[in-house]
Amino acid sequence: MSASRSGELRAMFELMKSDHDRAQGAGHWKAVIAQTFDRITRPHGYSLDDLHTIIAPTLIITGDRDPFCTVEEGAAAYHALQAGEFAVLPDTGHLITPAAVQTVIDFFERL
Repeated sequence: MSASRSGELRAMFELMKSDHDRAQGAGHWKAVIAQTFDRITRPHGYSLDDLHTIIAPTLIITGDRDPFCTVEEGAAAYHALQAGEFAVLPDTGHLITPAAVQTVIDFFERL
């Protein structure tokens, strides 16, 4: 793992720890990891062909520095949709940023 990716993941866990512990009490972030670990570390079982069955307008959003979803993977998902939009946020990793929130709001306002 590259040093920059390691640093980004460390920052993500620190933010997660701060957010969850502040809202739910000390150590709660560990419960969140325990509850979601299997889901986020194993294949989800859906294929790009499955995405084609979605008929609702759908936004695929990724950061150009996202270690979990590359721009290419996001583009492939977008192309599989019947009615979709694709947003790539510059200089952005996996964390939800104000720009990501605004992109989602803009998407919903266009519906």
